[in-house]
Amino acid sequence: MSDFDSNPDAGRDSSREQDRKERERRRGIAAYQGALEAVLAIVIAAGVGFWADSHFGTAPRWLIVGTCVGFGSFVLRLFRMRKLFDEGPSQADRTNRRGSGPKG
Repeated sequence: MSDFDSNPDAGRDSSREQDRKERERRRGIAAYQGALEAVLAIVIAAGVGFWADSHFGTAPRWLIVGTCVGFGSFVLRLFRMRKLFDEGPSQADRTNRRGSGPKG
């Protein structure tokens, strides 16, 4: 006699556990993506500022402006990530799936 014959809820429990693990995995991926985007915002904005300073000869004016804009973007992204994770995994899953799927 198998586990499914003796316990009809065994398949359902296994499915729930797999769903829970999948949600945790998606949250981890979303956290990694958000952190990477936040850090890259500073690097990209500072790089644009550095380029502008070297192009226009205004060092370090645009580097400082770019770094401030990048840092502001960093903070904004972290606040959005916190809000996303405070709302719970179901909201995080819906937000991650928005860009995917059939159009129409």
